[in-house]
Amino acid sequence: MKFDVCICSEDFASGECFCQKFNGGPELSLVKRVCHLSSLKRVARYLTQKPNYQVYFVVFAHWDTYALKVCRLIRAVDKFAVISLVTTQPVNAMAIIQSRVYPLNTYSIGDSDLNRRIVTDLKASLRLPMIRSSQKNGGWFFFENKSISLQLPLLDVNYFQTADEPHKIDVVTNFSKRAVTAKLSEIVVANPSFIRVHRSFVVNVPNIEVMDRSLQMLMMNNGDQIPVARRMMAEVGARIRSFNAGEGGVIGVQ
Repeated sequence: MKFDVCICSEDFASGECFCQKFNGGPELSLVKRVCHLSSLKRVARYLTQKPNYQVYFVVFAHWDTYALKVCRLIRAVDKFAVISLVTTQPVNAMAIIQSRVYPLNTYSIGDSDLNRRIVTDLKASLRLPMIRSSQKNGGWFFFENKSISLQLPLLDVNYFQTADEPHKIDVVTNFSKRAVTAKLSEIVVANPSFIRVHRSFVVNVPNIEVMDRSLQMLMMNNGDQIPVARRMMAEVGARIRSFNAGEGGVIGVQ
């Protein structure tokens, strides 16, 4: 599957500069077309076509009205699309997270690993058809017990781990890690996308990037490495094969 990549920028020159990133390299194997939209009106007009499974790169200097409006326009049409904010200057990440247009990825146009991160975002989009077709409640994860109530976009959730504080677990998302009062045994049965891979870890299968059998590790799509218990290797491997074969997954195994 290939994608139409939309580059939205208020500054035409910066947008064109970013477009050059798609002229060569591994990104091209995942890209069908690159479209540069250099005004809010053009973005709005493009979104009326209701494009599916897109990747949007919003290029901006400051977290200003333009960037926020573009993100909200995209989210209104497609709440699962991958939106990457590409800054030409440093930006306050918390302002972006609090804007409530997540999930978002944020990096600078000058990052040394920019091309790798572009490829990561494009690969993340390969999971979107599976998420849309197989998850109930619009792709959201809901969990509630006597102590907490969670409501998160399923694609945001990477994994859960036992916390340092007794009776708590860490919820690790694309943007944060927060400790909540819950048990991993409660979490693993809360959504069919979750699997327990270790006594201390439950992972969200669609967010696994690679399974390394020799190291008994999972590489998540946010770069974190999760250990797999030896006794769980066969079960985790079978779940990945099932995901790749029947649910549109693209998880690597080595």
